[in-house]
Amino acid sequence: SRGLGDVYKRQASQIYQDAGVLFLATFATDDSLTQHSFDLTFRVTIPIRYSSRALAHHAFEQKYCNLLMFAERSHFGREKSLMLKQLIEDYGSQIVLSASFEDNTEDFQDILLYVQDNKVFSTSEIDAIIFLGSPLHAGDFIAQARRIGIKQPILGSPTLQSPHTIEVAGDAMQDIVTYSLFDQTDRPDSWGRFAKNFENRYGSPPSDWSALSFDSIGLLANTIADAETVLQQQLARHLHSLAHIAPYKGVTGKITFNLHGEIINREINLISYQDGKFAAITDWSGVDGEGSNDRASPLNC
Repeated sequence: SRGLGDVYKRQASQIYQDAGVLFLATFATDDSLTQHSFDLTFRVTIPIRYSSRALAHHAFEQKYCNLLMFAERSHFGREKSLMLKQLIEDYGSQIVLSASFEDNTEDFQDILLYVQDNKVFSTSEIDAIIFLGSPLHAGDFIAQARRIGIKQPILGSPTLQSPHTIEVAGDAMQDIVTYSLFDQTDRPDSWGRFAKNFENRYGSPPSDWSALSFDSIGLLANTIADAETVLQQQLARHLHSLAHIAPYKGVTGKITFNLHGEIINREINLISYQDGKFAAITDWSGVDGEGSNDRASPLNC
């Protein structure tokens, strides 16, 4: 599972550090990855705390006061849901119901019917729903929620934009919001070439993870060429210096790191499924700290 994947990547970072091997992590979102002072570990994707702030800030901007949250029982689901709950409450909103489910769940009917029929709150009082689960079952959740009349926007992690989710959800794929490292509608020419070649070869558009893996290979090749060495410590020093020299320009955007190996200076794009495709609706630039847009007054709910 993705939760175990994060645990293994934390262990892997220790193994690689001890062996003196450079580690570019394209999938590990756990915050602790870059908190061990390892000089050979670099995160190329966004950590949970940044993406959680982006989703919480979007809910704040939309003035969502009452939200429901459904999270799979995994390390990822637990960490993300706890962080989102705290951030959403900091913005003055509330999680009216927080429910968990096994990561192999396909049938969400019982919990969704409870949402419709319970005596604690009315569905009409709910502004949005957060779903944190596997791409194998996100489409099932969306389709079943829409089928029984739940029409509120559904927010969540990038599993909501997977081809499988879109295929299973079908016409129910409306008002779905997630985040991406790059603007889905305004990409550099290099992205167009990469996306075309990828789709020609694999039959589907590239995901964020595919693009990040591609960029990681390009970043490593570029670093070796610029540093004129394959010595791991020398390559790591060069990667740490990118923020002060010139960022690496990949198909997902510019890549630089801080001294802990954390990716910096990246905007997170909030994207919404509209007219059969995801399109950027806003971006959040608090990726290097709290961000000025995190200091707004809480909602008066």
